[in-house]
Amino acid sequence: MIKALMLVTSISLGDVETLLPTMEDCLNARQSIIEQQADAKVLCVPYSQEQTKSDEMRDMFSAFMEMIIQLKSYEENYGNLGEENRQCKPCYE
Repeated sequence: MIKALMLVTSISLGDVETLLPTMEDCLNARQSIIEQQADAKVLCVPYSQEQTKSDEMRDMFSAFMEMIIQLKSYEENYGNLGEENRQCKPCYE
């Protein structure tokens, strides 16, 4: 059985995402929402666990970007904590 993701956009509701157990449940709920809210745009799309892998990847890159931002902040706040243009001993011999 394929799960379904219901995406609802409405002026009064805003954006809503709901995971439903079956596509049939999603389509029934879609019809109920349209009957209650004429301006709502409702879409049912198949949902699989593979979609969550992209979420994991996005989370990993978000953590990486946070680390880069933090390093940049340290650099701006504390400088290089030493001499300017430092080089290792073999480099300037």
